[in-house]
Amino acid sequence: MKTYSFIGSDKNAGKTTAFNYIYRQLYQCRQAKPLCLSSIGINGEDVDNWEGVKKPHIDLLADSYFITHAVHLASHPGKYETLLTLGRPLFSKNYIFGRSLLEMQVILEGPNRGKEIKSAKHQIEPLLGDDAIFLIDGSIDRQFLAKPEISDGFYFSLLFTKQSQQFQKSCDFLKMMSLTPCCKKTHKTISKNLNADTKSLVLAGSGQVLYRGETIVSQDRELIKECEAIYNVPCVLYLKGALTSSLYKFLAPFEQLQLVLDNFTLFLGTTASKRQRPGFKPEISLYHPVPVKNVFIKQETHFDPLLMPPGLTAKNIFREIHNEG
Repeated sequence: MKTYSFIGSDKNAGKTTAFNYIYRQLYQCRQAKPLCLSSIGINGEDVDNWEGVKKPHIDLLADSYFITHAVHLASHPGKYETLLTLGRPLFSKNYIFGRSLLEMQVILEGPNRGKEIKSAKHQIEPLLGDDAIFLIDGSIDRQFLAKPEISDGFYFSLLFTKQSQQFQKSCDFLKMMSLTPCCKKTHKTISKNLNADTKSLVLAGSGQVLYRGETIVSQDRELIKECEAIYNVPCVLYLKGALTSSLYKFLAPFEQLQLVLDNFTLFLGTTASKRQRPGFKPEISLYHPVPVKNVFIKQETHFDPLLMPPGLTAKNIFREIHNEG
């Protein structure tokens, strides 16, 4: 089973629109491949609870699978069949894994923690089969989505407006997408020295572990001291914690340093406006690379296609939908 997560740069970046678009595309050419939908948190309600504005709803087509909170199915009697109940003690709420018998407008609310997602996948995959596709309406603040055992790929929705902060957020996503995987040798060395509690590693060029941190990166003073000691020495720094503005500024002059982030969400911990200043000398790469399926843009101001990383193109899904209408 392949799992694809949808991430947006902002609340109104069009993530749900992209989710619906890909779902319908896959449904039309599924060739008997089962499709399952879920969401991190709630998605599909008519009005955004925070901003009070209308939201795109989710129409679940017949013979589609889904995971949602049981409460959201009360108004759909006869339109679905329950295949599994995902409840306590493995799950914090009672979720239903089911199959739609008829088309229905549904609110998706799936498991909200990494362990729950893995448990849900483990339970539904035997029922769906290896060819199934699982679509998760995700969120950038759920870092567990970046783990390879959770997501096989990502769809990104980016908002380009005249508001500088939102524009920079989207540019930050594009910068993140251009990050390359660390080399095989470095990956192997890091992998050999990782354990469940590892938050950071400082490795000499020979692969020797100079420091292993198990404290949250942003609070690890010993890590800073160790980095100061290897200022002019070729080393690798692996981080399983956010590259904050202060840490970015501190590491900027370390020209002998290879900085390896565990996954792309750690690069998105600070704003691009603070981070993309010239003069950052370490090479940044990823331990878990970003498998990008597609990039969708919601364009409210000029967008330069040259901003896209090599090999990727931006799809203006909103213009396409408007033209079809």
